[in-house]
Amino acid sequence: MSDFINIQQADITKEVTKIKIDVPFILLNKKCFVRVLCYDSNNEFVHKYEFELTGEDYLLWQSDEWLINYVCNKYNFNIDIIDDEN
Repeated sequence: MSDFINIQQADITKEVTKIKIDVPFILLNKKCFVRVLCYDSNNEFVHKYEFELTGEDYLLWQSDEWLINYVCNKYNFNIDIIDDEN
């Protein structure tokens, strides 16, 4: 079957425990395209966010850490600090 079947809206919730941030396109000194891939604890793909980083935000982007914090703030993610000393 390849046709869409209309159903009543259903909410599906999955936990996201990891993200990957890709920047597949950059127009230097202007903007970039950011893709955020979300995964569960079994490394299964859950969801994708995409946006353009432009204007002042683009000019503030100076490091990977800044972009990670920007994405986490934008999508309300909290970075999980892993203690490697144990």
